[in-house]
Amino acid sequence: MPFLFLGVVIFLLGVFMFRLGKKGHNHDFELGSIGLIIGGIILMILYGLFYRGLTLFGPQ
Repeated sequence: MPFLFLGVVIFLLGVFMFRLGKKGHNHDFELGSIGLIIGGIILMILYGLFYRGLTLFGPQ
């Protein structure tokens, strides 16, 4: 569950920073924030939801 929370926080931080990069017309800032967004999504999907599914429906 902490991975899911961390993924959401990283994703929201990436979206916020992407908006700042768009306003300031800073291309490098936009690329870095896209990396944060992708990292947050990967963290939520692979480590948050997948791990939670394994612990709930794992081997009996």
